[in-house]
Formats: sequence, structure tokens, C-alpha cells
Amino acid sequence: MIKAPDDLQDLRRKIYAKAKAEPSWRFWGLYVHVCKMGTLRAAYATAKANNGAPGIDGVTFAAIEEQGAEGFLEQLRDELIRRTYVPLRARKQEIPKEGGKVRVLSIPSNESLGWAEVRHPFHPLKGQRFPVLKTRRVGGTETLILREPTRGSIAVRREWTDWDATTGCAPATTPQQLSLECLFELAKLVDDLRHPAPAEIDR
Repeated sequence: MIKAPDDLQDLRRKIYAKAKAEPSWRFWGLYVHVCKMGTLRAAYATAKANNGAPGIDGVTFAAIEEQGAEGFLEQLRDELIRRTYVPLRARKQEIPKEGGKVRVLSIPSNESLGWAEVRHPFHPLKGQRFPVLKTRRVGGTETLILREPTRGSIAVRREWTDWDATTGCAPATTPQQLSLECLFELAKLVDDLRHPAPAEIDR
């Protein structure tokens, strides 16, 4: 059994006491506590100690820790603060019961659609790998939404990465020649990375 940090236990006691004393009270400030690193670390440790299974993405705790669990939690925190976090659908697992019945268990995902490495020779993040959160088409161009530590998420053209929809990660293809439109897009990304949006919540 994982013991929660003292500040979390104290928060639980205060919420419990307030709820018992004033049943009609509505708590409006809980989200800020969800975003704290102490809360996320405790949740991660509890899930790992409970032998949490991978979600539909198949990402295990070992895979997360190979990339760095602290960095994973920091990225998650940044997305929560910016309210850009989008959870994947849960994986369904049937648990057999007596009498031939089953209980359906929903298992949330640790990660997303695999990992993508930026391969474009002129991209400021060339050679770095990021989790793929989702895909979308922007102006007819297939774009990946990647989890990035300082900004929460960034958009990168799919052909600038080694990502493939069928495998989640495929050998790189030859990047397109740098057009004027691409140059403007890269310039904007560099400017955004140099001036990230300030966090709204202190660590």
C-alpha cells in the first residue's frame, strides 16, 4: 500500500471535515490540487503499485520510465494547466464471474498513439522524440499533435517525422523540400518555443 504525502493526506482530511460539517458546500478549487506534481506523483506511484495494466496504446510503466517518469508527469501537468489534456478512450477488459457472467473493466491509457521523432533537417526540434497525442488535417496537410515539455503540445507535419498511422512509429521518409510556407511555419514554431506561454499554477 502506498502512503500519500502528508500534504495530500492533510488535504483529504480538510475536505472530509468540510463535507461532513456542511453537506451542501460545493468545492470549486480542487482542480488546482489535481495539477500539482505531488498529486500526480502519488497517483502514478499508486497505479504502479497496483500493477496497473496498459491501456489501448499498450504503453507500460517500464516504457514510461525508460523515457523518464518525471518528465512524463511534468508534461501531463503542463497539459492539465493549459487544459489541453485529452484522455484516450479506455481499453475494455472482460473479467469472468460466476454463472458465466462477465464484468467489463475499463483500463485508461498511459500514453497515446506511439512516439514520433522529428526528422526534418531544418526543424528546431530535429532528432527529438515526443508522444503523439492525436492527428488532424490542417489546410489539407496531415499534422501530428505532439506532447512537448515546455508548451504542453505542439503541431508538426506528419511527413517531417518518422511516425506512421499503422504502426505508431515507422522508418523515416524523405522530407519535402522546404517551401516558403514551410519556412514561415518553422519560424513561427521557433518563436513559440523561445517564448512559451507562462504557467498559470505554481509548482
